[in-house]
Amino acid sequence: MQMNQITELELLGQKLRLKTSGEPARIAKIAAFVKERLDVAEGRFKGVHPPHLIAIHALFELAEEYLDAQTRVGTYQNELRTALQTDKQDS
Repeated sequence: MQMNQITELELLGQKLRLKTSGEPARIAKIAAFVKERLDVAEGRFKGVHPPHLIAIHALFELAEEYLDAQTRVGTYQNELRTALQTDKQDS
């Protein structure tokens, strides 16, 4: 397990210092993902907007994708259960 380390990021013009305990490569991947999502959200706004509004917009987009993914997983699990039950009945 990694010891706590300080990770410095700049997102939406704001410098952040985060205490992290994950693998550095994983932290870098997460930071890149967050930066990309914020950049996409920022690109949807015209003009200058406060960073917190851009962050909220990005969070809503992520929440929508997360809920869609949950629905897809639930559908897949139900299909798998049905297929397994059908296989048992055919045996």
